[in-house]
This record gives sequence, structure tokens and C-alpha cells, in this order.
Amino acid sequence: MSPLTTLDTFQLCLWILTIPLPKIPPIVVAAVACGLKDSAEALTQMHFQLDALLHQHGIHSISLASDGTETERQAQDLICQSASDHLVFSITNSTLGCELHFKIPLAYGQHPFVKVQDSKHAAKTCRNQLMTGARNIVISNFFTCFAQLRELAANPLGPLFLRDVEKLDRQDDCAAARLLSAAALDFNLSSYPNQRALLVYLFIFGELIDAWQNRNISHPEHAKMVMRACYFLMAWRTHVNKHPDYSVNIQFISRESYDIFLTCCDSLLMLMVLYRNYFPKYPLCPWLHSSEPCKHNFGIRRQLKKDFNYADTLLMQPKVQILTMGAFQDLTVEEQSNQTASGYHHTYFHTDDLNLGNLMRYPTDSEFAAASCHAFHEAEQLLGALGIDAKTMLAAYIEPTPSVTKKNKPTPNSQPPRTLHQLLKLYNLVSFKLPSDEDEFETLQLAIAAEDVEKSLAT
Repeated sequence: MSPLTTLDTFQLCLWILTIPLPKIPPIVVAAVACGLKDSAEALTQMHFQLDALLHQHGIHSISLASDGTETERQAQDLICQSASDHLVFSITNSTLGCELHFKIPLAYGQHPFVKVQDSKHAAKTCRNQLMTGARNIVISNFFTCFAQLRELAANPLGPLFLRDVEKLDRQDDCAAARLLSAAALDFNLSSYPNQRALLVYLFIFGELIDAWQNRNISHPEHAKMVMRACYFLMAWRTHVNKHPDYSVNIQFISRESYDIFLTCCDSLLMLMVLYRNYFPKYPLCPWLHSSEPCKHNFGIRRQLKKDFNYADTLLMQPKVQILTMGAFQDLTVEEQSNQTASGYHHTYFHTDDLNLGNLMRYPTDSEFAAASCHAFHEAEQLLGALGIDAKTMLAAYIEPTPSVTKKNKPTPNSQPPRTLHQLLKLYNLVSFKLPSDEDEFETLQLAIAAEDVEKSLAT
């Protein structure tokens, strides 16, 4: 079972249990009203309280899924770090830097679980990285930019719509799916063959998302697809980091996006090992290990009442459960066409091309190793077409250290300073107490005058 956690702008936090088998509706087990700026530590404590209650009834999660926000990813890391024991395994590869090592946390010393990033959110992250003006994404001597997507959408024969690139909805699942589709890749290859970086970018990330969403292909093929993306990302980042004229802060995807994509690669491989060792009689359905049921639940609530509060959340729960169960019926062609530009497009309950036989065959260690070799060979060819030596880059790869962000900077226990006098006291520049507001105002004037004098002397 998979508890999915998300923090919404309505100050409501939902924990949803999903039995990761087709055609089984999710179950809301907790709804907590919380602040917009709740920290990862606060969410972690909420999770531990709920997890303890589930543990008393013999219910243990096998995946913790969330979107890519900083707070949620930090909460996932804190939960994983709290594990007292781990299941360790490796995927061997003779190429230097291509051997992969994993540690699956064990809750209560015996129940494995994996942190997961929502694959559809990763698809939108991949699309949005190409449309940011803050970065100039470069792969070797080839670049990708918004103008290329605009040209692709403006072409009357292309598979994209203008609304996919102009005045776009950055949370549109269908727009991200169209960009990463085989039709978009084929059209771009035939019409704009010189856009090598964009072609490789779309292929790598399209295959990564398809590894999570495809209901038909086998798990050894899934493993090869995600490891190909993993090797590509690692070699690409090393090349940018070592290039004298490039910077990972400008010519590469964002730190958060890189972490999201690597988590997508690692978590699917860990789920395969987890199922192989603990649940070999059950199929692994990767698309069900996501935060999509949580977003679907919020969407149903907004249909019932656009601006709902916590009391509304409790009152509408029976109706939400009925509507959720009804959503698991097949959609008509008309309903599907009406959802092409409706933001979130929920498909976790679709089973049209389901192949349970493939989803129940788990790779052996030798099959993992063979898939790793094939994945590296394909990544090496793709990078070679762009002028990057994959072997050299992977051999020199260094895992990036976590960066200090606004959300994980240490904060003082006391209240933040409200006046200049209080700020100066923090740096021991003022050691006296002010008896009145007049004295405080006079000190403020002196501080401003001193600052002006310092600036004058500096010039």
C-alpha cells in the first residue's frame, strides 16, 4: 500500500492509501489542516503519527509518493533517513562509473519502502525546463530553447498546439505528453534534424516517463529505459561541470529537476527489487505509485465546491468517495477529447493495454546487469552524436552535494529582528539597552548617519 502525501494551497494535507493494483479506488485515511509554510519536519512528524497507527493494524507502505516541491522532497528524505536498517543491492557494470548502488529503507527493521516522485509531474518539469528564461540549456555544442518549441507548435503539420507554448498552463498533463510523444519526436526528426540537443532531450525523458506509465512492456525493458536516462544525466552534468565556459547553474537543468529525474530512475529500479524479493506473486504497476490519486481527490473536491474549508472537507468525504469510485469506469471518446486542455489529466485508473504477465516478471541480477550494459551503450551513442565522451564523463562523475536553500537554512529560535537596533545587536555592534522609543529613534538616526559616512569614505 502506498500513502501519498501532498500539501495544497488550501492549507489541507491529505494522506491517501492506494492499493497498487488495477481498478481499486484509493482511500483517504487522514486530512489535516495545516499552514502554508509548514516545514518538512512538521510533515514528517504527521507522517510518523499516521504510520504508527497503521502499523498497529499491520498496514505498511511500500512507496511514499509526492510531487517535486522542496518541502515534500525534504520530508521524504527525513522519513528515509529515520530507517534503522536497509536492504542493500547493486547493479553491476564493467564500465567505470556505471555500477549503481541502492539502499532501500526498512521501516520497523523489516518493512521496505521507497520514496517516489510522481512521473507526470516529472514530465511537466522536463517540459518547463525548456521554457525558462533563467537558463540556457546546452548539451555539448548544441542548445535547446523556447524558440524551437515555438517553431514546432507553429508548424501546421506539427503535433503541438500554440496553447502548449503561448500563454501555457504549466500544469497541463496532456501538453507535456504531446511534447514527449513519439509523434512529436518523429516530426521533429524529419522536419528539424539539426536540432540534435532537443531530439536527444525529448527521447531520453520521453522514455523515462514511458517507463513509469507504460502498461505493456516488461520490467527488464523498464530497467533499461531508466538506466539509460540515469547514465545520460550523469554524463551530461559532468560535461557541463568540467567545461570551462559552462556552469551547471546556467547551461544545465535546475538542481531540483536533476534530483527529481534521478529519483524517478532510482525508485523504479528499487521497486522492482522490492517486489522481486517480497511480493513476487503480485504485479508491479509503476503508474499506481504516484501522487495522482491525491491530485484527483483535490480535483473532485473543487468540482463540488470551488473554495472549500476543512469543515467542507469532512462533510463532502462520502460524496468524494462515491465519485472516485465512479471515475474508474472507462471514459468515452467525447469525455477524453474534452480533457485535452483541462490541466491535470488523470489516467492512473486506465487499463486498456494492461499486460499483467509482463508486469509480474521481475529481472534477475544478471538481467539487471545486461540491461545496464545495453543502457550505457545506447546512452554512449546518443551522447557521442552530440560530441560527449560518455565513458570519460561517467568515470569522472561526482555526486552533487545538497545545496542550501531557503527552506533548509538554519533558523534562529528567537523572533526575527524588527528594528535596526535589534539587527545590530545580533552582530554585537550594540551592547546597550534602550529605555524608550525616543532613544531608539535617536539610535536609528545615528546608525543611518554612520552608514552614509561609511559610503562616503568608500567612494
